[in-house]
Amino acid sequence: MPARGPGLTENDGMSTQKKKTEDSLVIKMFEDPASTDLLHFFEYLILEKFVSLEKSMTLQLGCCTKYFNDQLLGRMGEWSRLVIIEPSNYLLDSARLDLDSKAKGKIFFKSDLDWNRLPFDDDVFQAVVSVLFWDKSPNRFRILSEMCRVLAPSGMALLTAYLRDSMHEFFDIYSEVLTQFDLAQLVQPLQKVRTMFLARSDYEVLAEESGFSTPKVSEHTYTIHFASTRELFASPLIRSTWLPIWEKIGGKESERIFWHIRQSLDRYYSGRKIPMTINGGLIIAIK
Repeated sequence: MPARGPGLTENDGMSTQKKKTEDSLVIKMFEDPASTDLLHFFEYLILEKFVSLEKSMTLQLGCCTKYFNDQLLGRMGEWSRLVIIEPSNYLLDSARLDLDSKAKGKIFFKSDLDWNRLPFDDDVFQAVVSVLFWDKSPNRFRILSEMCRVLAPSGMALLTAYLRDSMHEFFDIYSEVLTQFDLAQLVQPLQKVRTMFLARSDYEVLAEESGFSTPKVSEHTYTIHFASTRELFASPLIRSTWLPIWEKIGGKESERIFWHIRQSLDRYYSGRKIPMTINGGLIIAIK
């Protein structure tokens, strides 16, 4: 799945037009080389550790790129089955078109995602995988507990997430602008959003409290480079994932804040590409 934001908003009550806009941005992200490079970075973290038995059931939360789907199916046994849950009909239709002909009878699709209760019995799956999607849940503990419930004993969850200090270059400039232009009332909302991204140890504690045995989280760094702030703000990845987070902080002051941030970044990185650092976490949790 696409790199959608972590628990920022719930889809319940979302207007039809807003939902279409969000879907459109995510689809564009899948077509954008810079965005898919980042997705492949996260997908590879899971693929490197994924092992399937000859007869097994795997649950995938959120659609991923064609590369990931092909690689995952290639690692699954002949008699194994894959179930994909994706609430976006656009992404689900795209996955069906791509996968039905390749793995007919091995793969099943569902769109009815309830973050509080996965639509499966206990002890069904040998593996659960999710690339930057599960963390969109408004309650991380609840969705982790649900994954643990539907996993069979000794089943494994392989999940990726943005970790603390991701995109710190942008957040640091954001903080400077708030101080410089007397917007102190937004410092606390900024800090609240920054701490929304958990550290490695936080995820390990959270997964263990959700019922998993000795979960481990590894940290991996990826840097995205933008030729200018124009390119940065036009990026489908930024517009679908990070821009809503930054706008949530600034509210009605966002346009003014972004203008000053763009000026600062373009001035500081004049003649150079603008780096944005992603701290990616791979969570490996066994039931």
